[in-house]
Amino acid sequence: MMTLFEALIRRIFSHVDDAGAELEIGSANELGRTDIKITFPGKRFSLLDGDESSDSDAEVVEAFSDKISCSYQGGYNVVRISVRQSAWVFILPNLVAIIAAIVVGNGLEFMLDDSERQILTTEWVMPLENLFTNAVLMIGAPMTLFSLLKNVTDSFIVAERHSSSRKLFISSVASSLFVIALALFMGLVFVQWALSAGGVTERFDLGFANWTLASAVNQIIPSSIIEPFETISPIPMIVVALLIAGALNSIGKSFGIWKRAIDACYDLFSGILRIVMAAFPLACFLLFLEILLSKDGVVQFLDIFFIAVVVFVCSLPLLVAYALSLRAHGIPVREFAIKLWPLVKENLAIGSVIDAVPYNTHYCVKNFGISRERLEKELPILAQTSLDGNCFIL
Repeated sequence: MMTLFEALIRRIFSHVDDAGAELEIGSANELGRTDIKITFPGKRFSLLDGDESSDSDAEVVEAFSDKISCSYQGGYNVVRISVRQSAWVFILPNLVAIIAAIVVGNGLEFMLDDSERQILTTEWVMPLENLFTNAVLMIGAPMTLFSLLKNVTDSFIVAERHSSSRKLFISSVASSLFVIALALFMGLVFVQWALSAGGVTERFDLGFANWTLASAVNQIIPSSIIEPFETISPIPMIVVALLIAGALNSIGKSFGIWKRAIDACYDLFSGILRIVMAAFPLACFLLFLEILLSKDGVVQFLDIFFIAVVVFVCSLPLLVAYALSLRAHGIPVREFAIKLWPLVKENLAIGSVIDAVPYNTHYCVKNFGISRERLEKELPILAQTSLDGNCFIL
């Protein structure tokens, strides 16, 4: 973080024309989020200028650009560096929205009769809820594609820059492929059986829950290039991303140009998605209000809870696979799990696998007795190439 701060300050100094301009540095604490705030006058400040892309400070700023936000207000540039963000920033507004929905729903229960509640639900609540869902799907599709492209191309770059760790990279990719296969098996076999046995598929049209193996194969590569963006299933999008990444890595000198374009598109759609997700508490309010106003609302809520339980159970085989891997290497699973929990909590607080590398190195040397030299060499590679969790969720 200090390296980023120093690089950013030097770039700001080179940007400001007036040597006597005041530079104000402070902290901003808002709802569990801590930022370093830098304010200075002058023309609009840009994080990265095209003619300075080879500058070492520019490389540092570009590497951590997702932690920096810039705005221009009344002749002053305001630059924020995100230091720490509590999970309550996301959880608290949604809890308030759910409580508000319960209060409003119970109030409407006494004020309106069944027909009026039905009209309110179908004419107002559900259309507004669908509006948010459609916006998320509309932005989420290209966001998923560029996120996958960024991860895959970053992994190729890391593998090329660290040829001595190519074996580690190959193992990481093989692990992700195993996770994808496990997730597909659990989705096509266990999830279908569990949801059918629970009667959920009779009340919900989940689409994927009624897939057969043949239909799943047909879904992998659709006949239209537009179709991957129109389906909720991420599998066609993964295939498209892999095909594009393979093509990019075979075009030689143009790779850098396309890589910068991918990163720029990723940043753009990330920003759009953040704007859309700002309305997520409102969507929670509408969802729970719809459940409370509907005749079978309680049944719907229990079905949603059951689906969440099924998804959680699907992750248990992945944990078992990790446990078997530990046993195969002679590591006691129980002792490892006890020592792992404090590490997981700290990583959740840090929020970034790249930023967590120094802490993880220190903790693993102290508690697991792993070689510091090996960790300092391999953890940064794993932080950029290990995508097991992302692959399983997708």
